[in-house]
Amino acid sequence: MDKRKNLENRTAAEGIYGGGMEQIRTLYVYELKKIVCRKIVWVTAGIMLFLCVFMSFAGLLGTAYSFSESGKEESVVISGFEWMKMQRESARALSGRKIDDTLLREMQEFYRERDGEKEDGKETAETYDFAADAYGSAAAGGSTEEESLERKMPDMRYLPVYSYVQWILQDEERTNTIDAEGLYSERERLVTENREDQMLTEGELAYWEEQDARLSAPFVFAYMEGWKSLWDQANVINCMLLLLLSISLVGIFSVEHQRRTDAMILCSRYGKRTLYFVKMLAGITFGAAAALLLFGTAVASNVVVRGADGLKGALQIVFPLSSRRMCMGGSVLLLLFLLLVISVLYSTAIMFLSEWLKKSVGVMAVPVGIMIFTLFVDVPYRFKTLSQIYDLLPTNLLMRQELWDDRLFSVLGNHMTNFQIAPAVYMLLSILLFAMGKRIYQK
Repeated sequence: MDKRKNLENRTAAEGIYGGGMEQIRTLYVYELKKIVCRKIVWVTAGIMLFLCVFMSFAGLLGTAYSFSESGKEESVVISGFEWMKMQRESARALSGRKIDDTLLREMQEFYRERDGEKEDGKETAETYDFAADAYGSAAAGGSTEEESLERKMPDMRYLPVYSYVQWILQDEERTNTIDAEGLYSERERLVTENREDQMLTEGELAYWEEQDARLSAPFVFAYMEGWKSLWDQANVINCMLLLLLSISLVGIFSVEHQRRTDAMILCSRYGKRTLYFVKMLAGITFGAAAALLLFGTAVASNVVVRGADGLKGALQIVFPLSSRRMCMGGSVLLLLFLLLVISVLYSTAIMFLSEWLKKSVGVMAVPVGIMIFTLFVDVPYRFKTLSQIYDLLPTNLLMRQELWDDRLFSVLGNHMTNFQIAPAVYMLLSILLFAMGKRIYQK
């Protein structure tokens, strides 16, 4: 009898808890559908995805012009897309080569011979108006239109390395004479000036000196424009994610207060506790999925346009002031991780505001206001602590200049970079907002 009674009790308990889990699963799917199945969510997501794709092509819409000896503007020589393709071919040909004395001498001799031919022919270097960060020139002239067009096409054999050296030196004359030792010394001087501007302490300087000692110079050149463009677009993707989540999650709690159904929901079986967790989980799931979708679209469009080369390349090739010891592929994974953590914070904060303010307009105003404020306001480095905290805001963290922000946070005697401390801070804030929202919800 005792065994039979125990079996009956266990069976009844399993039925109750099994049914409970099934109800929770049903509630989760239902809340997720409530978010996803709204037309405004689809329209907003469609616009954001279109902008992600458009950003990859926007830089190629410009055109390159050639100017004759007399200074009169001629017909278009190269489209922006063709110019990018030529740069890519030149960079791929140089990929894997160290930027050392050998490569620098080859580049300098090439430009010296080219400029000598131009001087003998009394031609002037032409200017290109294109949406790319590069230096180039072309020779004009020719007996036929086809030959003239062919002669106008610039020889971009060493242009990617020339652009890299010119970015560091900002001096054309020195670019044509510098050696590898002088080039890397100039880069170190720029890095030192950057750290002086950021007012680093002795402990921070010692940390970065140790990191600098582990950087292997000379750097190996690599073509990675596709991933560089992704970092250039990272903050825009971040802002688009915030707008998308603000529009999609704004009513997840506030609509119940506006329709005056909140009291009835709280009186239901799962309304007091379970429903809050289900709603928050559904919102966070949607936020993470939105971050993955925007990031994936940006990656795909950049790879299609500029290629996926350079994942193993040093970060210093495209961001010379950065002292972080990571390859480009590592920085891309870091960017994805940061975007996912930020999506959790955005989702939690928006849903907390939805329950706290109880009005959709007020919920929208807060994140959009913060985003606009951080886009137009900057805190100078001289306000060290305030500036460091301000730059740690999620709307500031994914700007590409944060890759060479060498200010550190001291935690229990250990130094942490902005990208190391930010995820921990964001998760703690998310947990705090989650708990505060639960308390407000149950009242």
